[in-house]
Amino acid sequence: MLIRSRHEETADQRAEYNDTLSNLGSLSVITDRGGRSENQDAWGVCTTASGGYFFIVADGLGGHKGGRIAAQAAIEGVQQYAQGIEGSIISESVIRDAFQHAQNSIRQQQQELPDLDSMRSTLVILAIEDGHAMWGHIGDVRLYLFNQQGVEFQTKDQSVPQLMVDTGEIQLEEIRNHPDRSRLLQALGRPDDSYKIRVSDEIKQLNSECSFLLCTDGFWEWVVESQMHEAIDSDNVLGTMNTLEHFLREKAEKHEEDFDNYTFLLLKCSNLDAQGSKWSATRLVSSFFKPKAKR
Repeated sequence: MLIRSRHEETADQRAEYNDTLSNLGSLSVITDRGGRSENQDAWGVCTTASGGYFFIVADGLGGHKGGRIAAQAAIEGVQQYAQGIEGSIISESVIRDAFQHAQNSIRQQQQELPDLDSMRSTLVILAIEDGHAMWGHIGDVRLYLFNQQGVEFQTKDQSVPQLMVDTGEIQLEEIRNHPDRSRLLQALGRPDDSYKIRVSDEIKQLNSECSFLLCTDGFWEWVVESQMHEAIDSDNVLGTMNTLEHFLREKAEKHEEDFDNYTFLLLKCSNLDAQGSKWSATRLVSSFFKPKAKR
């Protein structure tokens, strides 16, 4: 079942969404065009037959024609895939299949709109079911997992600056201001299906202290992790979202007139009690960087 997605909005330059998921917690989303004329971000949330959730955020590449369409197509591809899943969604194969459906959806749009065959999109997917989570991403759209102490996990960008961090040329905090911060190594939409995604290498058992933040680079470029945690630590979810957006716009409007689109989705697992599971000690042994085989 589709819960909501940004591209349903009649005015797709900005959207806000808030909901309470009785068996999980509080969900809030803000997406905005920022200083640009068009919002090329998209997001979605849907449930599966087994009671699982997919939380999805995509960012169309601004340097490629059709970025907005690509991001929307990626979201729709995952949502359509979710409708047909009957078993558990907490597996690497399910995450990879979801990305393949997003890729297929973009490729279909490229075939129908040949003038936009260069369209590309980043994508992050968070799957949650029965108190357990897995995730995957491509490009520089990020997933953060917070606990009471701060950042417990952060996805690693597939970008030139991140590669420079890995080789010791720059420090992690320098990515935000690096002149090549928008140069990506991976994205969906390549005609040969040669994309590579990163999937979490273990299943995360959740508890009521867990909060997930899924966001595009137009958000994390301006809001640092300490500010994210400071805001998320509040029990007032709407206040948290307003604070995060205030941090962003205060800095972005001061430095750039045409600052990027931004989208951030916050899930606070406040209704989730910790419980034991046969999955709690399970580790996946397949390659973290293994691409989906061609179909």
